[in-house]
Amino acid sequence: FDVVDILLESIFVNHWSVASEAINALGSIGTDYALNALEKVMERYDELNPKVRIALAKSLGEFRNEKSFNMLVNIINREKNDLILSQAYWSIGKTKQKDALEILKKGLNIQSWNESVRIGIVNGLGEIGNGACDIIKEYTKLGYNQRLRSASAFALGKCGKDKRDVMELLCDLLKDYYLPVRRAAVSSLSKLKMYEAIEKLEQQFNMELDGRLKREIRVAIDSILKGKEESEEMKNLREKIEEINKKLNEITMKIEKIEKELKK
Repeated sequence: FDVVDILLESIFVNHWSVASEAINALGSIGTDYALNALEKVMERYDELNPKVRIALAKSLGEFRNEKSFNMLVNIINREKNDLILSQAYWSIGKTKQKDALEILKKGLNIQSWNESVRIGIVNGLGEIGNGACDIIKEYTKLGYNQRLRSASAFALGKCGKDKRDVMELLCDLLKDYYLPVRRAAVSSLSKLKMYEAIEKLEQQFNMELDGRLKREIRVAIDSILKGKEESEEMKNLREKIEEINKKLNEITMKIEKIEKELKK
């Protein structure tokens, strides 16, 4: 508790950089007592430097509960700064509360400089899981801001587990004209670890002109192969455990049978 109290006290008496670090630390601590401290910071929200408010919005996403969710909604309702709004929406997705999806969907109508707010929203949608993938896919399309498209491609790596349609879309984005979109697609395919994507990644590796992205593609392929090997190892281990359990059951039955015979 002493650490939390010291961090709380430091927020209002130090430079914004120190205050931001103190708030980040409270988020890392993640206890109810730390959240209560952040609630006290919220009471003086209008006094905070914008960079401190961003740190507050980020830290609230670490708590995954209704109280932090409501505080983030409060920030969204009162905030005008696009970058702070972006972080608050992202954190709302991280809380994984039942109303998070609806809040994020409503926010998609907000117009902001360089699509800053929508980028935070698609990141938040990515945190929610499979139910948000179809919404995110829309913003990977040509015609949208390229920063938004690449953020959406990256978010699909968080929510597209075992979804073949997401994998196929990301494979298509490997051929995108814009390098940041291609990089995000490679990163997401690496996270999804779907073996079927390797052929497309190898094709893009042979066509890709950017040296750094070629290295990232090779790392992604290695990561997927390693994931498959680990899955095979786990499967083999489970089969061995099942076989051992079966033999143990047979031995137990034999022992019980012998014991019954001896009692006779």
